[in-house]
Amino acid sequence: MEQAGLPHAQEAIWPLYQQTRQFRVYTPSLLPGVLQTKAYTTAILTAIGRRRSVPDDIEGAVAVRMERKTIFQDPRHRFAFLIEESVLTAGVGGAGVMIGQLGHLIELTATPTVRRHRHWHNVRNRPGS
Repeated sequence: MEQAGLPHAQEAIWPLYQQTRQFRVYTPSLLPGVLQTKAYTTAILTAIGRRRSVPDDIEGAVAVRMERKTIFQDPRHRFAFLIEESVLTAGVGGAGVMIGQLGHLIELTATPTVRRHRHWHNVRNRPGS
């Protein structure tokens, strides 16, 4: 799918997103595309493009992925994301990209279609313990 170009790979999964009503996503290594900022997506897709030698249309692929984020505004969809702590501290794209990404995640928690829960990885470091 990627050999046809990264934008095509992004467009190909859009119908699945539109049909899905309840999203439950676990991510051990990267943030799901629908949660990513433009800068985070650019960093990830640039690395993928280099590693896999796919046609270079990062800008087009990023634009498609950013369009997909409109799904959060549709009340027919519900989202639950389980994101490993290491994903948030991986430093994808550098400190500036991650600061913007974390701010974006905080904003998304105010979206009525997204549920937010906290799971403490290390109980000894939990506030109040």
